[in-house]
Amino acid sequence: MSELEPGRVEIKKGQPLQFGAARDLSEQASGREASDEDQALLSRAVSTIAAYLKACKSLAETKFVDSRNLLPNHIVAPSSAFVIVCCDGLFVRYDLADEKSAGKVRGTVTNQSLRDVGPTFSDQFLYFSDSGEDIPPTAGFNLVMSARHPDGTEEHFPQAQLVIVAPYTPQARSSTGRPEPRVSLLSEIDVEYSGILVPNEAGDPRSSEVQNFLVHQKVSLPAGWRAIEAFELDSLLEWEPARASMWAEIDMLRIISEANALKERLRRIDSRAASREYYAKLLSDLESLLHGPEEPIHQFLKAHPELLWPAHEACWSKVPFGNHVSDFVIREPHNDYLVVEIENAKKQLFRKDGQQREQLTHPVNQIADWEEYIEANIQEVRERFPGMSSSPRKLVVIGRSDELSEANRSKISTLQNQSPKLRIWTYDDLLANARSTLERLFGPLSGGGTNCEVCYFRTPPK
Repeated sequence: MSELEPGRVEIKKGQPLQFGAARDLSEQASGREASDEDQALLSRAVSTIAAYLKACKSLAETKFVDSRNLLPNHIVAPSSAFVIVCCDGLFVRYDLADEKSAGKVRGTVTNQSLRDVGPTFSDQFLYFSDSGEDIPPTAGFNLVMSARHPDGTEEHFPQAQLVIVAPYTPQARSSTGRPEPRVSLLSEIDVEYSGILVPNEAGDPRSSEVQNFLVHQKVSLPAGWRAIEAFELDSLLEWEPARASMWAEIDMLRIISEANALKERLRRIDSRAASREYYAKLLSDLESLLHGPEEPIHQFLKAHPELLWPAHEACWSKVPFGNHVSDFVIREPHNDYLVVEIENAKKQLFRKDGQQREQLTHPVNQIADWEEYIEANIQEVRERFPGMSSSPRKLVVIGRSDELSEANRSKISTLQNQSPKLRIWTYDDLLANARSTLERLFGPLSGGGTNCEVCYFRTPPK
C-alpha cells in the first residue's frame, strides 16, 4: 500500500482543480493525519475510480460508440478525479483534464463533513441539508431568461436562483449491483419551458393555427467540475477495481436508457418532429447547392419536387416540347399544369444601370416558345398530359434575392403582368414558398440549437 504524499489543491470558481506540491506543512491543515484504515479506504477509492474512468473511456469507444453523443463529458472526454474521504462520507469530483492529467485520480483525508466539503468543492452549488433553511442567499447562481421581440427589443423575465440541495441524513437505498451514491449530479441540467408561438405578421395565414411549443434544453452550470458523487463510507467495503468495468457499464446503460426515454417522450408530444427535421435538412441541403452549378440543383429538385412545388401530384423532368426541353412539368390537382425552367442561382438578372440582362430574357423567351408549341400541338400534348391547358401556368427560377433592388423587383412584376400566367422567382423565393407550406403542415422548421430541442404541438401534451 502506497503512503499518502503531501500536496495542495487550488480551488478557483468555474475552473478545474489545480494541484501542486505542498510548500510547507501548514498547507495540509484542512486534512488530518491518516490512519492505516483511512489510507486503506482512500487507496481503495482512488484505484477503483481510476479503473472506472479507464473502463468508461474504453466502453465509449467500443460497445457504446453509437450512443456516445448521449453520454456526459466526464465519461467520454479526458477526465481526472479528486476523492475526499470525509468524516461522514466519500466525496468525488470529476473534472475535464488535459492529456497530462487525463485518467489521474488524486485523493485526501479530512476531518470535515460532507456538509463542509460540498459547497467548497462544487463552486457553491451543492449543499447537504435536511431542511434547506441553512442555505446562504449567495448560493448557486441566478437563471435569467429573456425574449427578443421582432423589433429587436428584449424582455427579461424574473430570475430564479438555482441551488442543488441533497439530504444530509443518509437515505435508505436499494442494491443495484453497484454502490448507490447518496448524490450523483452533472454540471449540465435539464430545463423545460413551454409557451405559444404567436405570428409576428398581420394576416399571416398561419395565424389561425396556434402552435404550442415545449423547449427542452441542457444548461451548463458555470462550474469547473463536470460531475460530483457522494457515497456512504461503509459502501467502500464493496469497492474493488475489478468491479469498476461492470459499474461503468451499469452507469452508461442507465444514462443511455434515460436519454432514450426522454427522446421518446418528446417524440410523443411532437409527432411531427421527424418530418420537420427531414424537411429542414432538405432545405439546408438545397441552399448549399445554390453555390454550385445548375445540374446538381436540377437533380435535387427532381428527387424532391415537393420543394419546387409543394402542391404537386406528379412531376416530370426534361420534357421535350418540339425543339425545346422544359426542366419540369408539374401536375397539380384537377389536372392543372405548371411548366418550369430553372437557371443557375448565380446568374445576374439586371445590369447596374437597371437594364434586364440576357440571362433573364432567355428563359422568359424560352417559356414563350414552349407555350407556342403546346398551343399548336395541344392534342398531342394532352395524350401525355391529359387536361393540360393550351396556355399552362409557367415558372422561371433564377438568381438570388439579395441581388435585386426594389426597382428590379418592380420590373419583374411588370414582366409577370404582361403574361399573367408567368411567375419569376429567385431561389430564395422558392425556398421561402417551400418553407411556408411545410411549416403550415409540420410546424416551424427553425428553432432549437446546441443542446436544445423544440417540440411543437396543437394541443397541450398529456
